[in-house]
Amino acid sequence: MLLAGKGLTDGTLDDSEARRLLEDGLSRVDLDGRRVLVLLPDSTRTCPLPMFFRSLVELMGPRVAKLDFLIALGTHQPMSREKINQLVGVTEDQRKTTYRDVDIFNHHWDQDGTFTQLGTIPAARIEEITDGLMAE
Repeated sequence: MLLAGKGLTDGTLDDSEARRLLEDGLSRVDLDGRRVLVLLPDSTRTCPLPMFFRSLVELMGPRVAKLDFLIALGTHQPMSREKINQLVGVTEDQRKTTYRDVDIFNHHWDQDGTFTQLGTIPAARIEEITDGLMAE
């Protein structure tokens, strides 16, 4: 597992420190020439998403063949383009220029045709990776 982080008992990370941690973590992952899809929380969850979005695009964009973002809506309604722009902290002009090669999609959780079954994780494996928390 590739992890980069810093623990604090009081205070928060500033943007530059968070970006440095992202850069450190992403430098350990073979992304060159790959297509990358980043899952984003929707507007019902809080985090410094504009900073993460900008940093991820700046750090991964030059390395990958394609970088896209998918908003994990859960069962919430799809977000309009305006709301998506607000979520990631960009203007419509920036979306058409700086971020023109980046697509941001709503997750169509309610459309059966958007899903593919990749397989099944056996119950024993779930129990193992959750240290028994999800045992049958």
